Formats: sequence, structure tokens, C-alpha cells
Amino acid sequence: MADILDDVREWTGEPRLDVLLEHYYGLQLQSAQPYAGVLKVETDKGAYAIKRFRKQEEVTWSLVEQVAEHVKQAGYIIPVPTRTQQGKRSFPGFAHRYVLLPWQDGQQMEKWDRDGWLEVSRHLALFHAATKDWESEVGRATCLHLGKWTELWRESRRQMAIFQMAADLAGERQGMDELWLNHSIYADTMVDNAVQYLEKAGGDRLCLEMSEHGKVCHGNLHRRNVLRTAEGVQLIDWRHLVVDVRARDLAHWLIYAYGRTGRPEIVVPLLRAYQSVSPLKEEEYQLVYAQFLFPHRIAHVLYQTYDRQKYTARQAEAHLNQAVTVEEKKLMLIRRYPDLMREAFDVTVPKVDWL
Repeated sequence: MADILDDVREWTGEPRLDVLLEHYYGLQLQSAQPYAGVLKVETDKGAYAIKRFRKQEEVTWSLVEQVAEHVKQAGYIIPVPTRTQQGKRSFPGFAHRYVLLPWQDGQQMEKWDRDGWLEVSRHLALFHAATKDWESEVGRATCLHLGKWTELWRESRRQMAIFQMAADLAGERQGMDELWLNHSIYADTMVDNAVQYLEKAGGDRLCLEMSEHGKVCHGNLHRRNVLRTAEGVQLIDWRHLVVDVRARDLAHWLIYAYGRTGRPEIVVPLLRAYQSVSPLKEEEYQLVYAQFLFPHRIAHVLYQTYDRQKYTARQAEAHLNQAVTVEEKKLMLIRRYPDLMREAFDVTVPKVDWL
């Protein structure tokens, strides 16, 4: 046991994880191993995953529990935090606060696994369909995006203007500041395009109408959050779950697949697989396109850098460089998407004029 505790201390900074698990859960620690961003612990009552828990995640995990309770009626299982013996969702350690989740056996998806990715699309359709009748009061903007795209995107544009001013007025500019100033006009233009396109398509009213087909999104789709199990695929890491229309999840899944393959055509089989379970309305193709237009990666890096000050100057520059590369590469998908949708599904997706 001493060796296990020494390893855990090195990995997490926690000197007595065994005591914490026994006190809060009545579990006897038997072994531990870091695995894909979590700590897998074997106990006398089975295996669990321990994840860092941040204060702002309390609302999200509460939402996850509500949604999980609803979708299990349709046979869809979402892992939720194991409550402590005191009824809490998380427990304090000596170094950080944590959440304990049931362990899910499986293997992460390969970088390119066509059959697996098609299965993810079908699985995603099942989840979205299971949420179409879900109702809840969600007040936090971090969780509630349904009917708020215009508001959130305009707020993001306002923040970008502030960040641009901060970079411009910096007494001693860092590489991040110069890089942001060089790309700020492009990012501002893309936000403006996304807002105008959404308004022409029907705006947030259209999003509210389309929510009858699904109103909760996983929010963080990529291969590391997909497990191949004996029963099929399973989505993990639900701490980014948001209330929003399915076009949001679909757009981000298609962007991810395109980024991994470099082939705009990949969106066609993925959408076909999705629609084999749950067909899309023609208007939803336009909502997907609006999501394509918004520079999500750049906005995220700017917020983490200038508002939350999460990165060092060097880290921030590297993250923004990567975000700019992703957004510029995405232009090919934006150009090809309307034609692909017309050819494959006989639907009209108006193009942005300058593209």
C-alpha cells in the first residue's frame, strides 16, 4: 500500500487518498493508475475514475444528473458522480477537490476509424432523440445556449474588441499580443458572418423550433471522449454538457472529423449515419453551417488567455497559433459544405457571399 500511496502522491499531490476514499465513500483502496486524464482506482467495491472537480462545475454536474435520469428511460446511460456518504457530488482532498465516477471499460477510438466514427454518429442521434422531451430550469449561461446563439456570439465579439484593445495598449507586447492583433480582423469578420447568417436563416427562433428534435448536447466531442466497449461505443466526459439544439453537437463533430481527415466529403457519410437513426430538417443544415462560421477555437483561447489568464505567454501564443490554423483549415469545409449537402441530400444551404 505504501508504494501505491507514493505513486498517487506523485501523480496528484494527494498524500492519503486511501483515507479520503474510506472516509467519504467507505471504499478500501487496492490499486491506482493514471489513465487518459483521470486516475483509475481499484477498490473493494469495484473500479472508479477520479477527476478534478472545479467549483464552476457544480451546476454542470447537477445538469448531467438530471439529463441522465431522463434519458435512461430510453435505455441511454450517462455515468454520473457517485455521491459521498454525506450526499455530496464531490469530495475535498488535501491538494484539490475531486469527483468520483464509475469506471467504464473500453478502448479509446483510433485517430481514424471510419466504422467507429459512423457508429458515433448513430449513437449521438440516439442521445439527442432521448432528450427531445427533457424539461428543466437552467439559469447559468455556461450551460444554457438554446435560443441564445446571437446573444452569446455578440458578447464574444464584444470581448474580442476588449482583448484587441488590451493587446494594442500593452506596454510591452508579447508574441501572443502581436499574433492576436494580426488575426483580430479575420476573427471579427467571421463572428459577424456567423451572426448575420444565423439571422437570415431564422435566428434563435429557429433554434427554439428545432429543439423539439433534441435539446441537450454532449459539448465536447472528439475521439478521446469515445470508448469502444463490448456493447458498442460510449461517450464519456460529460462535464461540458449544455442545453442546446443538436446542430451544435453535429457541427463540432463534423469539424473534428474534417480536421482529422482533411476531407470535406467525410461529412456526408457521418450525416447519413446520423440520419439513419434521426432525420434532420432542412433548416438544421443551415444551423450547422452557422456553427461552422463562428471561430470557436480562437474565441476560447482568447478567453482563457486574457480573461482567465490560464496560460503563460508562450503557451498562449502556441494555443492561438493552433487555433488560427484550425480556423483557416476549416475554410475549405465551409466552402464545400453547401455543395455537398445539395448533391447528397438535395437540400439548399445558402453560401456566405465572400466565400
